[in-house]
Amino acid sequence: MNDMTRTLRWWLALAGVLLAAVAGADRPGDSRLHQVVQFSIERGPLEHALIQFSRQAEVQVVLASNLAGDLVASEVRGSFSASSALTKLLKGTGLVYATVGNTVTVRLPEASKGEAVAPTRRDLKNMGRADE
Repeated sequence: MNDMTRTLRWWLALAGVLLAAVAGADRPGDSRLHQVVQFSIERGPLEHALIQFSRQAEVQVVLASNLAGDLVASEVRGSFSASSALTKLLKGTGLVYATVGNTVTVRLPEASKGEAVAPTRRDLKNMGRADE
C-alpha cells in the first residue's frame, strides 16, 4: 500500500468518525425533551419561568435577554414531556424554540414566505402582558 492510499484511508476514517459524532450530537437533548417530568412552574416573568423549566427538565435553555422583556409565561403544572411543557410555557408569548444537542434556544419564529417581518418587541409584549 502506498503513502497516498494510506493517507486517503486515514482521512476517510476520520471523516466517518466525525460524521457519526455529528449525527448523534442532537440525540441526547432530543431524548431529554421527550422524557416525562413533573413540572411546577407558576405563571410569571418569562425569564424566571425558563430558569425553572431548565432546572426541572435538566435541559440548558438559551434566550436572548432582549426578547424576554415584559413577556409572561403560562403556568405549567403536572406531568408532561419537556417539549410539551415548554410549548405550554411559551403559549401566547409569540416565541418558539429549537433544539441543538442538549441546548434549547428560545427565539422569534422565522418569517414564512410572503411574510415581510417577524413580530416586533412591542407585538410580543402585547401578546404576553401580565395585565391582560
